[in-house]
Amino acid sequence: MRRFCIVAVISCLFLTFCSGIDRNAAIVKNGNPIRQLIKNPNDQIYRVLAEEALKIHQRLKGVNRPHHVVNVKNVTVQINPGRTTKMHFTAAPNCVKVGNNRCRENLPEDLLCFSETWETPWNIGVVIKPGKPQNPNDPLYREMATEALDIYLRQKPSQRKPYRTHHVAQVERVTTQTVTLHNASGLLTRISFSAAPNCAPQVDPLCKVILPIDLTCATEFVEQSSLDEASIKVSCDRIARN
Repeated sequence: MRRFCIVAVISCLFLTFCSGIDRNAAIVKNGNPIRQLIKNPNDQIYRVLAEEALKIHQRLKGVNRPHHVVNVKNVTVQINPGRTTKMHFTAAPNCVKVGNNRCRENLPEDLLCFSETWETPWNIGVVIKPGKPQNPNDPLYREMATEALDIYLRQKPSQRKPYRTHHVAQVERVTTQTVTLHNASGLLTRISFSAAPNCAPQVDPLCKVILPIDLTCATEFVEQSSLDEASIKVSCDRIARN
């Protein structure tokens, strides 16, 4: 029986609060962290974190109007058991349809957000009772699997290469169940999926060659819409080839 690689396992906790833009809003800081580092908000990794948090916020709140991150600012990293990244960012709608299938872009920012991401090794020794089986072909579960895969790949050493080296090949099994955490109910979704390498444009410009699956992954999402909070755990195991 294969075991997941503990070194590659992470747990991400997204606490994302989005509201209408208030130009006079004050930033509130709670307490003094044990060790807090101020980071460059222009670093691409923090835009990736903000996009992940924004995507989760929109799913939790049932937002049908997709947004994108415009500006990341005030990034701090707290070193604790794991790593906590806090940031503020603004977001704007992707586009607005104006008729004849045309889309008006470059819309002004209308969301001011705060996100807190906690990353720590995942203890896979916890046993949770089985949940209710769901349809693995539902596009929602492929989207969630893709989010988890992105988080896993982002944690791997990339040798200065783009980290999105794989894509979800197949969502194999999905279960859901209601859980209670921090005195609030939430939905626990467990997904098993496989992933394959992306094509190499330099070798295969039209991406005609389908590369074989080389990762099997498991992920757990705990989403609590009342708290605007989601916890994501993911681990992947590389398939050995003879």
